[in-house]
Amino acid sequence: LNDGERERVDAKTGVTQGCVLGSVFFCLAIQPIMEAALAFVRDVHAYCYADDINLAGEPERLIDAIANLQHALSLHADLTIKKVDVLLGPLCRPIAANELIGLDGEIIIINTGPGGLDTYGLDIGHERDGGSGARVVGAPVGSAEYAAKFVADTVDKHRGRLDLIAKFGEAGYTQEALLLLRLCACPRITYLLQCVPYDIAPQAFNASHRDILSAFGRIAGITEELNSADDATRGRIALPLRHGGQGLTDPSHIA
Repeated sequence: LNDGERERVDAKTGVTQGCVLGSVFFCLAIQPIMEAALAFVRDVHAYCYADDINLAGEPERLIDAIANLQHALSLHADLTIKKVDVLLGPLCRPIAANELIGLDGEIIIINTGPGGLDTYGLDIGHERDGGSGARVVGAPVGSAEYAAKFVADTVDKHRGRLDLIAKFGEAGYTQEALLLLRLCACPRITYLLQCVPYDIAPQAFNASHRDILSAFGRIAGITEELNSADDATRGRIALPLRHGGQGLTDPSHIA
């Protein structure tokens, strides 16, 4: 770049790099294409987050869904799916190589039964007593018992991370710790609330809220005041930042 030639390129279509609307427009554009592609494939469920697309269903219907989706994305959005991971549950029948003829890109068949995941180093969520399911795009898919245990495990895992954020604030980095709390810790629970009904795991969601409030009290140096605060004070803390609060909303209110 030093002493080199420079040429200006005007972006006349789409969004500029770094624009926050990019992912929004992508989702708005791809949603109707996906719905149309999967409309005539029975018993196939799509779990998507931006460009992370997960399909669930019986093997033969999954193959039809992948073929339809690849064709639709190529035709209507000029997008190519370069790699497809197919995760087979322990009770699913094997998929023969000749069934994959016609699909584009690299097709990887992954057995999720005992020993199957070790080969690929994948993690679809460890086994949880009392229910069956798997983690898809960061959220539980399966029985209500599985989802409840998934939320409880996530809350327990985040408790240690919240403690580290609080210690960061207590060390004098108040603003940085508050940003971590607001932009990293809180969105994770909000995302789970969008995927798991509050009534399935109310105790775990409430425990997460208490942990977040405790971390906030330690960062702000108001632990004692927060413990004795009335509902009105806690309500003000739950208000959005634009209204003078901290955005630490009770999960039951979000739900």
